[in-house]
Amino acid sequence: MAFSPGTLNPHGQNPLNLFIPIREPVREHYKALVHIVAELKADSMNLVGTVHFASFVFMNEVTNDGEPYFTHLFFNTAFDGDIQTYVQQFVSKLADEFDAMLVHVAVPDGVIPVRKNAHAFQKYLESVNLPTAQWYGNYPGVSAVQIRAYADAAGQTGL
Repeated sequence: MAFSPGTLNPHGQNPLNLFIPIREPVREHYKALVHIVAELKADSMNLVGTVHFASFVFMNEVTNDGEPYFTHLFFNTAFDGDIQTYVQQFVSKLADEFDAMLVHVAVPDGVIPVRKNAHAFQKYLESVNLPTAQWYGNYPGVSAVQIRAYADAAGQTGL
């Protein structure tokens, strides 16, 4: 099943694929982002409650300029519900973490701080969201909250 940005999955889980240029000077901002991303904890993402998974990937490696670095950050996630609710949840739970990352990527003025500019933050995310060419979900119609409850009931607390 393919999804254009803004199209909701009828089975509940929705993709978000953000391809974001790192701010100039790229090498310095890349190094800062490496540390920020490494410090993100699963417990922080669990606070949101609707996230099935999320990954941060550095892309477009530059190797001909001394120490290698990357020029873009790719953020990929699957979440329950619509993007407006998702962004509101992130802003209420993880605004400081996202502000720390966003100062190192190319975002328009008026996005940071995200707590104060939630609507502009959402519009920015929508503008850099790439289409999903193919989507597969092993558990359609089951929310992240339900999966967490099933895992907890089965004693799988390390998930």
